[in-house]
Amino acid sequence: MKVVGYGRCSTAEQAAKGVSIEVQRRAVERVAEGNGWDLTWLADEGVSGGVPPESRRRFKAARHCWRLVSHRR
Repeated sequence: MKVVGYGRCSTAEQAAKGVSIEVQRRAVERVAEGNGWDLTWLADEGVSGGVPPESRRRFKAARHCWRLVSHRR
């Protein structure tokens, strides 16, 4: 199954507290690998949570990928 993973981290401080993009990616990859899923990973780094999702470049791309994948089932 093809799946889309998305991560976001707005500040270096958040990354230092363990929510870095890389930490998020590894967690999602573990789940995908454990289930035999084909993962496409996208992330917005340095983007505030106050920015609406539809204004985040990689979020929009992830949503587009998901729509493509979900319509192929």
